[in-house]
Amino acid sequence: LTKKTVDAVPSGSEIAILAWGGASDSIFSTNCQNRSCFGGFSVASKYISPSLTKVKEAAGGTISVGLITNNNGFSASVRTGANDFISASEGITVASEADVVLSAYKTELTDEDIGKIALVIAAAPDVIVVIGHAGDVEDVVTRVQGSEDYTPKAIIAVNGFSTPSNYDDMEAMEGIIMPDQWDESSTADSIVGWTSAAFREAL
Repeated sequence: LTKKTVDAVPSGSEIAILAWGGASDSIFSTNCQNRSCFGGFSVASKYISPSLTKVKEAAGGTISVGLITNNNGFSASVRTGANDFISASEGITVASEADVVLSAYKTELTDEDIGKIALVIAAAPDVIVVIGHAGDVEDVVTRVQGSEDYTPKAIIAVNGFSTPSNYDDMEAMEGIIMPDQWDESSTADSIVGWTSAAFREAL
């Protein structure tokens, strides 16, 4: 929808476009070319790096990562960005055979999907990154959490808290890190001069 809306604005127009509803990198690298776009979210390729950085700092050493990604273009951008960040980072690696793409997208997992998740669990990475959407991410998280012989140091799940009612057991969300766009702070923003409280009041 965001791409179609941006495309509806004539190329070269000086109309300001706030691309609030989407975060795929291609919105800005392709659709927004020769248009005046402002993004409301971090681009997809930057979603995972802050969380991985914090987890590595907390671990105090090297970490291995497993990635489980659903079948979606936005998710593919997140996965590419995560892999690029890992490749460029000292002390972070992708565990062997622990980077899988599922066929599910907001749907139930297939038997093949479940087998791929089992491969990642068997690789026993320190951290598992789940890149999904409501309707598929919950089942992936629950299966990782339910493993009897393996407990990751952290699970980072895109959209992991989007629809809590999708979890059969709400406790499955315990200890999950969900990449977030918002940062609460009492310090005024250096550009607009607002604190978090002032921004909420302005809304």
